[in-house]
Formats: sequence, C-alpha cells, structure tokens
Amino acid sequence: MRGRPHGHRGPMGVKGARGPRDFPMARPRGNRTRNAPSRGRGPASLPRREEILRDVVAHLREGRDALRQAWIAEMTAKGLLKGLTPREGEAEAATIYDALVECLETGRYHSAQAYAHAVAERGVMRGIGAKHVIGGLLALRDLCGRALHKRHQRRPGDLMHALDVYEPVVNRILTIVALAFVQEREKAVGRGREQLAALVEAGMTLAAERALEAVLERIAEVACRLLGAKYGALGIQDEKGGLAQFITAGIDEEGKARIGALPVGKGILGVLLREAKPLRLRDLTQDPRAHGFPPNHPPMRSFLGVPIISKGRIFGNLYLTEKQGTEEFSKEDEKLAITLAAQAAIAIENASLYEELQRSYDELKQSQHLLVRQEKLA
Repeated sequence: MRGRPHGHRGPMGVKGARGPRDFPMARPRGNRTRNAPSRGRGPASLPRREEILRDVVAHLREGRDALRQAWIAEMTAKGLLKGLTPREGEAEAATIYDALVECLETGRYHSAQAYAHAVAERGVMRGIGAKHVIGGLLALRDLCGRALHKRHQRRPGDLMHALDVYEPVVNRILTIVALAFVQEREKAVGRGREQLAALVEAGMTLAAERALEAVLERIAEVACRLLGAKYGALGIQDEKGGLAQFITAGIDEEGKARIGALPVGKGILGVLLREAKPLRLRDLTQDPRAHGFPPNHPPMRSFLGVPIISKGRIFGNLYLTEKQGTEEFSKEDEKLAITLAAQAAIAIENASLYEELQRSYDELKQSQHLLVRQEKLA
C-alpha cells in the first residue's frame, strides 16, 4: 500500500490536511466552465443563481400543503404548538410558510417582519418565550431543507447552490423573530412600570371612596382604563349564589335601556360565580358554556373575569371584555386584574363597614332623639 510521504502538507499548507478528493461534496478536479452543470459548491453565476432561486420557490410553492401539514405534525409531536388551537396552528403554519416563500422570491422581508411582530406580541402576551417560537421555525427550516435535499439528491452541486439561496433567507427570518421578541419584552417591561403606577393610583382612588355604590362604579371604570378594556362590569354575589347587583362601565344609559334586564348569572358569568377562579377567553362566543347575548347587546369577544375575594369571602366578580389594540387579554392582564380585584375587595369591605357604621350611628342618633323627646314629655 502506498501512503503519503513523511511530512506531506495538504493544499492549504497544513500538515496532514485533506485535499478535495477526501470530501464527497468537494469540487472535482479537472477543467469545467463556471456555467457547466455544478457538482460542487463553487459559486453560481447570476443567471444560474436566479434559475436556482426560481426552482426553489416553485418547489416550495408546489409542496406548500404537504410541507405545512408535515410541519404541524412535527410541531404537535414536539409540543411546540403551545397555547394554539388547531385552527390557530393551521393559520400559523400558513402565515410563516407564505412569508418564507415571499422573502425568497422578492428578497424583501416585510411579511417576515409583520409575522415576527405578531408572533412576538402574542408570545409575550401568552407567556410563550422566543426559544419556543424559534424552535418551531427551526423545525420548518429543517423540513424545507430536507425537501430540497430530496429534490436534488442526484445533483449534489445543485443542492449546494439551492441551500446557498435558501439558508441565508431563513436564518435572517430567525434573526428578525428573535429581535422582535427582544423589542416586545422591552415594551412589556415598560407597560409593567406604567401599570404598577396606575395600580397604585387606583388603590388610592378606591380608598378615597366611602359610599358602596360609588366604590362599585369606580372599580369598573378603573379596571377598564387600567386593562385597556372597552367594557367592564362588577357583579356582586347574593346569598343564593346569583347576582344581587351588576354595575357596568362602557355602556351609556341609553344602551342599558335598549339591552333591558340585567344578567342574573348564567352562561360565562355563571361559570365564575360557581368556580370563583380567573377565566380568560380569546372569544367567549365560541365557548360552549356561553348562553349568547340579548337583543341590542354590543358585540363582545375577548373576555377576562376574576373573582373579588377578601379573607375567604367572595364579594363577586370583575368582568372585562373587548381588549383594545389586540385580540385578547394577556396573562399579564390577568395578573393585574387579580391584583386590582384584591384592592377592590378591600375597598368594598371598607365601604360596606362604613355604611354599616353609618346606619348604626343613624339608628343610635334616632334612638337618642326619641329618648330626649320622651323625657321632655314625661
């Protein structure tokens, strides 16, 4: 057997370095023109690159449905569709897949940036981290890469050029998504500071009220402002588990008159009365427990409800609907509503005690007045 002479240096001048023949995908020796059919990873000419790009785009468009379904199946198996319904999973797959193909075809990243902003906002809202979303995108990247491998398995040079076109685009999309998450986290931190300040202000406002009816109205108004809800309501529970009072915010007197009778605690409202725990819904109209709305009731979809509890005593529930600026209330909104409900419970308890003391004082004063009159008449 003939070996290399002692001290042999490879083509890079490094002792023991391997030459092109040692790599199965390396450019073969011999003369060939640049535009000849490629069998290695040499740079493609511009016309050839454009031809490869068109082929990659056409192949991904042709396999769109099959690749999307394969991606959803892989995501489901890996548990990466966290927080998404099957319909939302389908929409997610369609959006990112179409964005990827559009970026490849046009070289512009507007659709990817729009997707990144939406997925980061939703991810932060639902407590889904960037690592989770990027894991899904990596799965899509690898899936499409395998499809290109299969298409060009007999032409390794074309495969290398196809990957040269494909990989930089998908990697840039991954970077765009990661950056969007960083920006959204920063915005969330800023919102948290603002909400904390508003929560302190809300506590001071509620503490200043004495009349129970005024306290209930203020709670509903403050909750809408603090959590960005179009409508709010406060349901005070009676001894039988129904609603004794129902105070609303966001609906004027004319609107209330058109709606008619106040709710009695059925449907979604009844769920909170029975279970006394937070409930957050993207679309309450799609929940099987919903009983629908009466005529002339404004449309409502996003919903957030939390119980108002103090020292184990349930006073009622705080209800919020129609989150402004986004499609649903976030996990952070839920935490904020729970904190506000705790403040509301204390304010309700204090107002109730104040009214009870006021009644006792009035009764005592009236008794004293009667006693004085009786003494004068005696």
